[in-house]
Amino acid sequence: MTGLLLKDICTLKKQLRLYFLICLIIAVVAGWNAEASGFISVYIPVFISVLPGTALAYDEQSKWDTMAAMMPYSVRELVLSKYILGLLCFIAGGLLLCVQRLVAGTLFTAETASVFCTALITVLLLQALTLPMSIRFGVEKGRVLLLAVVALGVVILVGFEKIQGVSELEVASGAAPFLIPLLAVALLYLVSIAASIRFYRKRHSA
Repeated sequence: MTGLLLKDICTLKKQLRLYFLICLIIAVVAGWNAEASGFISVYIPVFISVLPGTALAYDEQSKWDTMAAMMPYSVRELVLSKYILGLLCFIAGGLLLCVQRLVAGTLFTAETASVFCTALITVLLLQALTLPMSIRFGVEKGRVLLLAVVALGVVILVGFEKIQGVSELEVASGAAPFLIPLLAVALLYLVSIAASIRFYRKRHSA
């Protein structure tokens, strides 16, 4: 498993440097902009957490799956390595979020807890949807399907807000309101891992 993670990190080395540099600059600059602070705080971890999809794309281009079949790695390890990579990227993005909040002077606030939970839910949800579709249909088709799912989700969310008359999400109440959504998304994440393992076996046994 460690070897698989190191392989992906080495493959993404240039992208990682660029992503972290961009996010660090955004974090520091946005630290003085109170209006953009909330959006940027969610954007940074999400921006970095899409890297597992890039790793999958490199694997497809290099025919890595063919080589992996000759190595002592199980399907479970091959799939889990991408999910763990995504979580590691989120942690790195979370650290940059802390830098941004520290510059803004709002690190230890209820709003920061809310923003962090929002970013975590978004990242887990994106990875839970992206990785199975990319493994099952390939990275390019998986991205198209993801865009369709995201667009549908936005339409449903906007429609729900209009029906309920919700004008703005309250973000100053801390992490408590996010407990149930986090548990639901965590469960979906586990289901996603199981689905990805099944898709990987089905795709490479054909």
